[in-house]
Amino acid sequence: EQELTELTTPAIGHDWSESPVWTWAADHSSATATFICQNDSNHVETPDVTVTSKIIKEATCTMEGEKTYIATVTFNSKDYTDTKTEVISATGHTFGEWITVKSPNCTDKGSQQRTCSACGFKETKELNAKGHDWQADYTVDKEATCTEAGSKSIHCNNCDAVKDSTVIPATGH
Repeated sequence: EQELTELTTPAIGHDWSESPVWTWAADHSSATATFICQNDSNHVETPDVTVTSKIIKEATCTMEGEKTYIATVTFNSKDYTDTKTEVISATGHTFGEWITVKSPNCTDKGSQQRTCSACGFKETKELNAKGHDWQADYTVDKEATCTEAGSKSIHCNNCDAVKDSTVIPATGH
């Protein structure tokens, strides 16, 4: 009878990948670092990852900003990092109320202005002239006398403009 001999092969040990496979959350708030054994891909390690972020460039009313996320992990006494950068949308202006700078009148345009409270940018818009508001009836501008003619006209309710000036004949003696 032959005697069975048990042979023991020493374990070859793990041969971890040189760098992890990084997987980021959609909002970059977290990440995982997966190390895979080159000798047996069924052996994986996912040590705890720390994610920090910093603003590289602040967004302004009209310019985009930039934020960087940094994932850090320590594995087998070695530190590994990965970064993701995202664009921060411009904030857009924060305007106050419209303030009348110049009131329009019957014939001249006016303007209004509003100011961004964040950056001080001023936006101006034009106001159309109002146009005349003509009275329905004639106004006597000068009474006729026995020897002198008079006059009457249609007046604007808002300014000194007149139209349709008409002579009133002298009344005679």
